[in-house]
Amino acid sequence: MFDESRLSTCLKKLGADSTAGIFARLSDAYGEAGRFYHDTTHIEECLTHLSEHVELAGCAAEVEAAIWFHDAVYDTKAADNEEQSADWASEYLLSVSVEAEAVSRIHSMIIATKTHVAETLDQKLMLDIDLGILG
Repeated sequence: MFDESRLSTCLKKLGADSTAGIFARLSDAYGEAGRFYHDTTHIEECLTHLSEHVELAGCAAEVEAAIWFHDAVYDTKAADNEEQSADWASEYLLSVSVEAEAVSRIHSMIIATKTHVAETLDQKLMLDIDLGILG
């Protein structure tokens, strides 16, 4: 599930005009030494949960993009990993011409993984998926 083709398909559904290089960057990030849980296995599990419950998503591609980026920045000493991950997602998605409104929703879903406060159905789905291992 953690593969370039799946990520590319997701980003194209969002209107991205290019996906070159982002899979390698995310793969490198999730493969960094010192990650106990926030790694490629976690992203694969989240993508599986989304596939199993995709009918609950208002915009499945936005939820999927949030999954791909939500733990991309991981520093055990930092208190702003989610903000950095959300900002990385926003900067990247805007740079490949994804609409600003979609980017804002994706950013909010990633931030919700820090606060565990959801305001929309897609944010609630994102939190349920992210915390699915606890269920």
